[in-house]
Amino acid sequence: MDATLLKKIEKLTLYNSQLEKANRQQQQKRQTLRIANSQLTEKVQVLEAQQQQSQQELRAIQQLLQKVLKNQEGSK
Repeated sequence: MDATLLKKIEKLTLYNSQLEKANRQQQQKRQTLRIANSQLTEKVQVLEAQQQQSQQELRAIQQLLQKVLKNQEGSK
């Protein structure tokens, strides 16, 4: 009976060790994903700011183009 219990304890100890290892790996993976997510969030923010600036520049160009076209029509 003692040998059977000892064998079960050994199996459970091994299983627990495997679970702990898997847990550590998952934690490392999670940390890696958090870092990647943070970096991507920063990149998205930069791109959104660039897009907003580009849209403002485009509006300014469109306004200038409209003024040029009006001046050309007035010159004719």
